[in-house]
Amino acid sequence: MTSIDPSRVMEELQTLRRVGLPGLRLGGHGFPALLAAAHAAQGSTDGPDGAQIEKLLRTAVSGLGDPQLQRAANHGFGLDPGQSHARSMDRRKAAAATYRVSAERFRKVQEPLLLQELTGRILEAVRLREETPDVDEEETPSDCLGPWETRLAQGIASSLVSDGQAEEALKSVLARATSRVGSSGPEAD
Repeated sequence: MTSIDPSRVMEELQTLRRVGLPGLRLGGHGFPALLAAAHAAQGSTDGPDGAQIEKLLRTAVSGLGDPQLQRAANHGFGLDPGQSHARSMDRRKAAAATYRVSAERFRKVQEPLLLQELTGRILEAVRLREETPDVDEEETPSDCLGPWETRLAQGIASSLVSDGQAEEALKSVLARATSRVGSSGPEAD
């Protein structure tokens, strides 16, 4: 099992929140724990390091479940369109507005909780990837979903429907996702 230090992931998330996506994309800051988690969760080392970490972050944010927490994370990390180049202070103020608190209160109370949740989601993605056997390439629309996203969809589908319906529900979800990607092309970030 890949050994990824949760405290390092959380520290790097805190740094990434401060420097934002431009700092990640320019590669001026090292994020070895996040990069190791991205490689482990995605099962690949292909592509620029910053793009892999950004994909991991976006996937973790989308998996938070709580819409308010997702909005705060999107604002705080500059994941929303047009926000990636916003100053750290402005991104924190936007995230704080989600909770209707001051930026200082957000920094002391909500932001540490957000970072803990994101760390948990990232480590869960790594665990899912490592505990789930490889999926047959012919059955997976690899151009649409990565291996661990497919496994996550399988887990969700099996928990939402009875055993007899899980396989059919998963096929339906994957078919819809594949058709959307095929008709609009891969999204560029």
